[in-house]
Amino acid sequence: VIPPSSFPQFVREYVALFNEKGYRPDQWGDVGPEYRNLIGLPGGTSSPLVKQMVQVSQQNGDKLDFAKGRGNDPDARAL
Repeated sequence: VIPPSSFPQFVREYVALFNEKGYRPDQWGDVGPEYRNLIGLPGGTSSPLVKQMVQVSQQNGDKLDFAKGRGNDPDARAL
């Protein structure tokens, strides 16, 4: 569990894992549910951390799009 006070730093580290097109370095070889890029937040998309996550991502290159999962989602590259 990441404390809310550390969440912005976590997001900066997380988005740094992706290249300018939003791909992980291992994305072309590792596929399937066990390799999903995800951040689970208490309260889901209604969490106050969502806005903070998007803002930090935008401040660090805006490489990612965030989507609400539905469960059993197929692989998607650079949503």
